[in-house]
Amino acid sequence: MKVGTDAILLGCFVNVSGNSALEVGCGCGVISLMLAQRFPNLKITAIDIHKPSVEETFDNFQNSVWSDRLNAENKSLQDFSVNFCDKFDAIVSNPPFFSKSLQSPDTDRTNARHTTTLTYDDLILCGEKLLALQGKLFLIIPTSEYAKFQKRISQSKLKIHQILQVFGVDRENSKRVILECGFEEKVLVEKSFFLHKSGNYSDEYLELTKDFLFLNHGK
Repeated sequence: MKVGTDAILLGCFVNVSGNSALEVGCGCGVISLMLAQRFPNLKITAIDIHKPSVEETFDNFQNSVWSDRLNAENKSLQDFSVNFCDKFDAIVSNPPFFSKSLQSPDTDRTNARHTTTLTYDDLILCGEKLLALQGKLFLIIPTSEYAKFQKRISQSKLKIHQILQVFGVDRENSKRVILECGFEEKVLVEKSFFLHKSGNYSDEYLELTKDFLFLNHGK
């Protein structure tokens, strides 16, 4: 799986106030690497059920300047949560998106893109167990899946604190929603974000990704 805009957006959006984070479904480890760059005291554990991805993540971690703060494990979230007793200040996931769409004949691609092995219920239940009291769960999901996620989380101890609607261009329907969730009772904050405006990268996107991407207007 290639590094995509969703991973870049989530890696830039997450704000961790503590010292520990868990990335669920790490792929090549790009989000963990972004968080290690942004938060100098943060120790990050990255997990994935796909062994070749974990091996790639491990190599990427070892070749980074933050290798002493990064760890990769070939485990499912379900198995990891059973045996792990400590709490995380943040759980971050760019999870499998699709629950009813046509699945790929490639099993690895299906598991990466569809909720066959990691459901929203799994993320919420494990978030309840693994998050510190003031910890946060950060996700990016399709806007079409938001109502389903909202229903699931309303039945849990977690609450949605912040919603960022991601639009591709002006006058286009939102394609992605970035969510921040936690245990605390807070006033819901809703914002919108455009990737492009008038044919160029938006100022919002350029500002958000400036530490990671070399972008120019009109490109």
